[in-house]
Amino acid sequence: MKKITMILLAAVLSSCVNHVSIRGNKPDAETVAELETGMSKRDVVKAIGSPSVIPPFCDDKVWLYIGSKMTQKAFYDPKEENRQVIVLTFDFLDQVKEIETKELPDGMKVAFSTDKTPTLGQSFGVLKQIIGNIGRFNTEKK
Repeated sequence: MKKITMILLAAVLSSCVNHVSIRGNKPDAETVAELETGMSKRDVVKAIGSPSVIPPFCDDKVWLYIGSKMTQKAFYDPKEENRQVIVLTFDFLDQVKEIETKELPDGMKVAFSTDKTPTLGQSFGVLKQIIGNIGRFNTEKK
């Protein structure tokens, strides 16, 4: 009986332990410190790998490396402990022009709009949909 109680206690306690996960492409600080302006895109990929995101409207001149550390305790939602975004900007010769690092406090909360976009046309109720289709279908065989 004592053995079963100890096993159950161990299972309960282990579920309360923080679960840590690393998400995204988060290069280590030493590797990021090796990046320099003037490096080619090929050199950057060799040093820290492919970017997480290349924004579509930047003509391949901005690369983002995004990584975060998430912790989850027991059954609660995961919480983001830290986030690192490395922003590389390239010049017209595809060489690094600027290296910028952003952290979690640099981010901002975005309020999503709950407004609905009006559309052209009519709004039909159920009754109008049923009655409106009477006589619209041709049952003759051709």
